[in-house]
Amino acid sequence: DAQAEEEIKQEMNTLQQKLNEQQSVLQRIAAPNMKAMEKLESVRDKFQETSDEFEAARKRAKKAKQAFEQIKKERFDRFNACFESVATNIDEIYKALSRNSSAQAFLGPENPEEPYLDGINYNCVAPGKRFRPMDNLSGGEKTVAALALLFAIH
Repeated sequence: DAQAEEEIKQEMNTLQQKLNEQQSVLQRIAAPNMKAMEKLESVRDKFQETSDEFEAARKRAKKAKQAFEQIKKERFDRFNACFESVATNIDEIYKALSRNSSAQAFLGPENPEEPYLDGINYNCVAPGKRFRPMDNLSGGEKTVAALALLFAIH
């Protein structure tokens, strides 16, 4: 019996040692972060809020772009209507002021896609002369050209 009791004590000591080792291992393992779920939920909420704000900003930007394009189109249409009116009338007016049907005056935009952004080319061919830049016209020819432009705009 004594031998069996000794074996039981040894087995108990061995098991106690293993239990102590396992408890030591458990203590070394960090306790699980119980607030991780709360933090995850907070991050999800923040992400959803940011996504909603982004979507709202994207919609506002799209509306602003549409409004800009509409205004740009209206500006082009109005400018073009005025420009076409002046461009078609200026030649007749210049011929009438020059009292010569061989005289020519014409307008042309430097930038046909957005003519209001750049300059407008105005050229005249004085009666009995060949084409020359406006700078090379005489003072009287420039005056007649300026009056033709003024009357065409009016």
